[in-house]
Amino acid sequence: MRPIITGAAAQGQTLGVVPGTWNGAPSAYTYQWQKCDASGASCTAIPGAIAETYVVGTADVGARITVAVTGANSVTTATAVATPTAAVQ
Repeated sequence: MRPIITGAAAQGQTLGVVPGTWNGAPSAYTYQWQKCDASGASCTAIPGAIAETYVVGTADVGARITVAVTGANSVTTATAVATPTAAVQ
């Protein structure tokens, strides 16, 4: 199962992420929040947005937000991307 974004896609609200289901039991996760266009495509990294949560800002209004979660263990590293939110209100 891919990561799931929690919270409301609205200015001033905090989004979180449930990492999803991973093979190989990751011992650590890293996060990179991304802003996408209104269709959920053309996603680009939001500078500095690398925590497990993200506070939706004024600049995000009209865009969709997603997050790339990277899971790592002593053997491998893999990245999965959440389905983008609805357009930020």
